[in-house]
Amino acid sequence: MRRLLLAALPFAISGASLAQAPAASRPASAPVRKVDAAGPAWSALTAAQRQALAPLERDWPTIDDAGKAKWLDVSSRFARMPPDEQKRVQARMAEWARLTPAERGRARWSYLETQQLSREQKQQRWDAYQALPDEERKALAARARPASQASGASTPAAAKPSAPTASKPLVNPVAPTIVQAKPGATTTLMTKSAPSTAPPPAGQPRIAAKPGQVDSQTLLPKSGPQADLPAPGTSSAAGDLVAPGLARRMASFVYEGVLLFGVTMITGYLYSSLTQQRHALQGKAGLQAFMFIVLGIYFAWFWSRGGQTVAMKAWNIRLVTANGEPVSQARALLRYGLAWLWFMPALATAWLADLHSPGAISALVLAGVLTYAALSWLRPDRQFWHDAVCGTRLIDWQPAAPKAKSAA
Repeated sequence: MRRLLLAALPFAISGASLAQAPAASRPASAPVRKVDAAGPAWSALTAAQRQALAPLERDWPTIDDAGKAKWLDVSSRFARMPPDEQKRVQARMAEWARLTPAERGRARWSYLETQQLSREQKQQRWDAYQALPDEERKALAARARPASQASGASTPAAAKPSAPTASKPLVNPVAPTIVQAKPGATTTLMTKSAPSTAPPPAGQPRIAAKPGQVDSQTLLPKSGPQADLPAPGTSSAAGDLVAPGLARRMASFVYEGVLLFGVTMITGYLYSSLTQQRHALQGKAGLQAFMFIVLGIYFAWFWSRGGQTVAMKAWNIRLVTANGEPVSQARALLRYGLAWLWFMPALATAWLADLHSPGAISALVLAGVLTYAALSWLRPDRQFWHDAVCGTRLIDWQPAAPKAKSAA
């Protein structure tokens, strides 16, 4: 390998010398006394040129015209070089002279190939060579050693160098690293089968959608959470239209009352601030009307946007229409008004009976709520009666398990 790099010697020496000396102070080369067809003969060189190019005297006739011109250019700057530099240059000349024509051809080819590489590529090849084991580096050195040195016999120099052969590039070592996948890459193992992407059979739609979810004029999906709603006839994991247990619905009912306590407190404070209320009995009817409106907005907003309040989400209960479609705001307001059937019979009885004791009224309201809840057992679908009137139903809704994140 060291011998293959000797091809760059004339070009490197020439470039370094040109960088050190300005063009204006560079003296012209000494005139040549005699020139033949292959360039100046050795006898035609000056004494200074023969002294500088002494290691090349034996091989001078075999050097072509272009090569002689480059060596003469080196000899013109030889006298200005420091003594150490002169010794190094002549040592390189001696090594070049010992190369066979085939080795010189490979060296020239390697030099031309090296010139096309960037500094980073050269550094990578050098690092790759340094990373090789000692045995492989010795093997490369043995292949690069001239045949005459390996066999001990001298090989006569040929008139022309043989055709250069391309050297085998070294393998660049790659350290372990983490590579970020580009868009479109997958982290699915090759041992796992990919999900089927075959189109549906002929005659079946590619996307299952109910008529109420598609605009009949534009054939585009309507706005709203249609994609999150269950489809009739599916399993309970996807949202089967089966009513939750009565105990779970009543637990959600109680939890809803706890949450509404905070809503009513904020509503009362807001009303008293707006009306400058000084006494609890002052503006009592107005407060009740304001409270009725606020609660209506609360339930209508949650039921029409996902079909679940906070309490219903906690107990996995969802409100849909009788055929499983989302609830509109008008239907949600209708259900809110009919939901007062939980309390109106008991409150009407207390008013007719002229009851004023808080304990008696509370017991009567509790009995009315339990009685109204038990009436759902009279229906085959176990739905409440106000849901049957307004065309809604409560269903068991289990949220989908979150998808596991794939590794980058």
